[in-house]
Amino acid sequence: MKIETIAIGDELLTGRTADTNSAYVAGELFSRGARLERTQTVLDDAADIVSAIKRSSESADFVVCFGGLGPTSDDKTAAVIAQLLGTSLVQDSFSLKRLEEYALKRKRVITEPMLKQVLYPQGTQPLPNLVGMAPGFACQIGQAHFFFLPGVPSEMKGMFADSVLPKIEAALRKSGTERLFTSSWKLIGIPESELQRRMDAIESELPKNAWLGYRTRYPENHLTLYWRALEDPGAAKHAFVERVRGLVKDFCYTETDVEIENLVLERLKSQGLHLALAESCTGGLTAQRLTKVSGSSEAFWGSAVVYQVAAKGVLLGVHLPNEQAAVSAEASMLLAEALKAKSGAAVCAAVTGYSGPGGGTESDPVGTFYLHLITPRAAIARRISHPGLNREANQWGAATYLLCEIYAALNEEK
Repeated sequence: MKIETIAIGDELLTGRTADTNSAYVAGELFSRGARLERTQTVLDDAADIVSAIKRSSESADFVVCFGGLGPTSDDKTAAVIAQLLGTSLVQDSFSLKRLEEYALKRKRVITEPMLKQVLYPQGTQPLPNLVGMAPGFACQIGQAHFFFLPGVPSEMKGMFADSVLPKIEAALRKSGTERLFTSSWKLIGIPESELQRRMDAIESELPKNAWLGYRTRYPENHLTLYWRALEDPGAAKHAFVERVRGLVKDFCYTETDVEIENLVLERLKSQGLHLALAESCTGGLTAQRLTKVSGSSEAFWGSAVVYQVAAKGVLLGVHLPNEQAAVSAEASMLLAEALKAKSGAAVCAAVTGYSGPGGGTESDPVGTFYLHLITPRAAIARRISHPGLNREANQWGAATYLLCEIYAALNEEK
């Protein structure tokens, strides 16, 4: 069964806006053992939209399209599909009622542009939009079932879950299509080339319906074992899972899809601990990643962003002679200890380093970081060096290593 997406919108081809809708659909399908076969991104142009529709109508079983259903002049999808099907646009009564209630509540006059977004091609099946005003619609074109949804992610997600996914799932069950079974490992501290070397022997023995996939998300490498089958392959797959697990155990921090910041917070909460951070080179990025998680206040005490040498002295009482002395194992240790004294948090961590592009020394080039972690049971110091990367990647890498060290230490605390 082949499933595709078409993302419609000029803004998607300028670099300003990413097609997150296709990524979302791909993730929902993947979690159910299916895979997105292809995605197309096209301009708000009638000819381009028709061309993409015709391509997918000849190759796919299901096609999910996003965008072009709003009130503005560049929203052309409904009119283009009506013309393609040789029909006219009609008002969706459910959406019109919601629009009238919306206008009455806000004391607004309904205008022609507002009415435009409640139109859909006659003869197609309208799909309710419970978040926005524009209905989606579904129809058959060629060999494919098409679903047209708004491009706004908050509207699209609910409509996809309610009106599209159940139909795809039912078709998958009926067709007897092979499912995609997976096992994954998130790794840190192993280069991609070394990971490949370790997997060479396993890849040479995998059956034709199984394969390994690699993804680098600096500073992590993600490894996935894919297995396509009608039923859970069971022991056949798990024998390879155990072999992979044994080869990557020293670098794997999780075999789940959960992000490291979520894992850290879950572990802190389960142990009744609070975390405090002293961040220099990361500029508060670690704290930002933690506080994006709902409920983080239950376990995250806070972060002192002590970027300049003077800030380290004023905020934490750690007085250092110069910037070079501020990037060292001793500086990170002093910051963590001072933070511990001020916050009283059970877990305290500090990070210093050179993010670049300037700075660095011969012994500690750009991309070198010093981490210091204090837990109820131990004090842990680490030097991490990944020279040559850009500033943004270096900061993200330092924050990720820090979170992974915290998570590893909390696992030891159990």
